[in-house]
Amino acid sequence: MADSIVIHRTEHRVTPEYVLRAPRQAALCTWSGSTLVRPYRWTVVLDPETLWFGVEFPKAKPTPPRYKHGEFVEWLAQQGDVAELFLMDAAGQYQEFHITGDGAWWAMTFSGYRTRAFEPVTPQVVIWCADGEGGEWRGVLGVSRAQVAVSLVGGSLGQVSACLHEAGEVSYVSSAGAPNYEPDFHDRRSFQLIEFA
Repeated sequence: MADSIVIHRTEHRVTPEYVLRAPRQAALCTWSGSTLVRPYRWTVVLDPETLWFGVEFPKAKPTPPRYKHGEFVEWLAQQGDVAELFLMDAAGQYQEFHITGDGAWWAMTFSGYRTRAFEPVTPQVVIWCADGEGGEWRGVLGVSRAQVAVSLVGGSLGQVSACLHEAGEVSYVSSAGAPNYEPDFHDRRSFQLIEFA
């Protein structure tokens, strides 16, 4: 379990390659407590213009790709492997971001628990995906800070999660570790305090 979600701040604009070299956090087990074959690693970087979410996903990317690179697809987590970032402000409004190994993505803002604040927008984003060295895929999603709907200040919360699909079964992974309640990434108990570095 991560004690906090670390956001690395920089005064300079960065690239996806920089994001993947930034210090990372990791989840080692699924929500149910099963050990992952490979750790699920992530980093979050905030530069003057962009919020970056970088992942090293513990599975190979889909072959052939299911979606076009850069395609905006709703409900990605129900359709295949996906990495997820949640950000929540002190008032309980939160934003969710998804990225897949074939470069599809999704985002949504919620005014409260599973209550959509408005229909999804499709801002211009930066998406970068590649094969990792150990059979995993690496990906980066960059979103304009103007499109980040929650205030990232003191009291903000975050969570990094993933859905792993295998032979008709889904495993859930969260920075919350292995909680003793049913998997629910939207549950406020699954969020950790955001720490800036």
